[in-house]
Amino acid sequence: MADLASTVSYLKSLNDTLKAATDALNGDNPTEKTAYYKPVDGRTLYW
Repeated sequence: MADLASTVSYLKSLNDTLKAATDALNGDNPTEKTAYYKPVDGRTLYW
């Protein structure tokens, strides 16, 4: 069984990677993003 801490660390890094990829695809300027986004409890959800 994988160590929980390493699993959480992996998921966090994966989330950061996906967010960076999403930001790159949508551009750095929020007004030019093609995805809708909204902050929820300190997180930004894309759909």
